[in-house]
Amino acid sequence: MKKEKKKVKKNRIIIYSFITVIMILIVFVVFYYAYNLKQKDNDIEDIKRLMDEVVVNYNEKIEYGTIWTKDELINNLINKEKLSDLNLEIEINNEKVDTEYKFLNVGVLDTKIKLSKIFKYKLIKEYEEKINKEIKRELEVVDTNMPKLEGISNKTITVGDKIDLKSGIKATDVVDG
Repeated sequence: MKKEKKKVKKNRIIIYSFITVIMILIVFVVFYYAYNLKQKDNDIEDIKRLMDEVVVNYNEKIEYGTIWTKDELINNLINKEKLSDLNLEIEINNEKVDTEYKFLNVGVLDTKIKLSKIFKYKLIKEYEEKINKEIKRELEVVDTNMPKLEGISNKTITVGDKIDLKSGIKATDVVDG
């Protein structure tokens, strides 16, 4: 009987030890998962903060008719040192800029700078998440080059005469012709 009690006691110790090891493993996995989720969230916040620092304010007025290539837009609107491996798309007045943009609207233009990055992280397996950020800026376009008018002169009109006010007058504009 003593032998049997010892055997039962030994089996209990083995079972309790096994359960303890399993519990420790479960706790470890939960903490590992929670830590990596927190790290993932911190990394995503760092990327979003970087995205905020990429776009700069452009406070100069742009002359009507000016043509900027996409590189010129990037040079004027983006802090290229911070751009690193972010994907970039620029829209002006809802028009995507692929190669160049000609400023043909006077006034304030809504400009959207869309940044994205594929973020990879590992929990138990590897995951990918696309991080997107859209930053809005306003660009002001002015037209300081007024059209040149030629042929303007005083005219005398008598009652009943037909007159063509455009006759002999020519207007030319640097941008619009």
